[in-house]
Amino acid sequence: DIGWLCYNPIMKKVAFIIPGFGSSPEKAEYQSIGKFFRQKGIKPVYVKVKWKYSTISENVTEFISLLNSTKANRKYILGFSFGANIAYLSATQIKVDTLILCSLSPYFSEDLPNIKNSWKKHIGKKRLKDFEQISDSKLASKIDAETYLLFGTKEGLEIKKRVNSTYNSLKNKKHLIRLDGVKHNLADERYLKEVEKIVSLIP
Repeated sequence: DIGWLCYNPIMKKVAFIIPGFGSSPEKAEYQSIGKFFRQKGIKPVYVKVKWKYSTISENVTEFISLLNSTKANRKYILGFSFGANIAYLSATQIKVDTLILCSLSPYFSEDLPNIKNSWKKHIGKKRLKDFEQISDSKLASKIDAETYLLFGTKEGLEIKKRVNSTYNSLKNKKHLIRLDGVKHNLADERYLKEVEKIVSLIP
């Protein structure tokens, strides 16, 4: 199940950090991002996602339970890749203040006809079937949080298309950030510097 660090109930601001598919928030890049939030006076909560045998909808349900159980005046979410999808889908169902979506994965129903078969195989049939029911165009209007969308110019074309399409669909306050020369790698120093800059700007 999803685990989290103990939080202080008097904390006014909390940031949830959701890793990419199969990854752990204990990795250095997520710990660095936690430090950025701490420097801003925001408590980081590292989300451990139960990836094995789960669908994105199940991941979202568990994460919303964590969000609801965390008492804070302001809540921020940062997710990378599949973690960005969990962040995005959760924010359509529950109020958060700021979303930082790093390299949103191209697995919405609109993307599936165009993604490589190897990518589909990698995530498994159960997860793929779940994604077939999730349409970005139907969800974008439900996002109220100020949203930052980031992607590297050396990422796959599918990711660039997905991030741009989501950006265009959003009706809220939004920012699109292209990272020159960056691949699908949150640990890249250029990626982390941009995240640090965003964290320094959030209210």
